[in-house]
Amino acid sequence: MSNTTHQADKLRSALSASLFVAAYGGAQNVGKRTQQKVLDPYEDFREIDATKEAAELIISVHTALLKALPPQEIEQILKDRDARLSSVLSP
Repeated sequence: MSNTTHQADKLRSALSASLFVAAYGGAQNVGKRTQQKVLDPYEDFREIDATKEAAELIISVHTALLKALPPQEIEQILKDRDARLSSVLSP
């Protein structure tokens, strides 16, 4: 396995675990193994460390993805968002 593949797998695992932490409202609501995937290779940590790193990783990945999107794709995402929100919320 190449180093690039290994790094991508490591990021994928940490990001998946981070999304799980976020979806369940923090590391205190998930298992220790999920927390360890967020903080790999570190093993000595607190739940708050896993919660904070999960948020930081999600933000970092989303920032990088947004930078890579073409402007028309961003425009379409915002149009779709506006349509969803306007169908359920009043301004």
